[in-house]
Amino acid sequence: MVVRSTALGDKGRAEPVAMNGGGTDYPSATRRVTFDRQGHDAVIVARDDLPRDAVVAGPAVISEDTATTVVPPGARAVVDRYGTLVVSAEEDA
Repeated sequence: MVVRSTALGDKGRAEPVAMNGGGTDYPSATRRVTFDRQGHDAVIVARDDLPRDAVVAGPAVISEDTATTVVPPGARAVVDRYGTLVVSAEEDA
């Protein structure tokens, strides 16, 4: 399953994010959450702490001032070169 969301507006041309890094090296915590009536230990991370190319495996909750992104078990979120969170199911990744 692929779900995409797009917002349009005139904010100029996007430039790649200058931050390097990636992988799973970012500050995080763990919290118990429920998916499909089952408890899971989920990664809790602040969006601003994720560098370019960061990979967050689900289950996870990524929070920021204006949104919360939930990454279910079996999915992952990757920060692309523009700083966008791309969430996909593992079989699609």
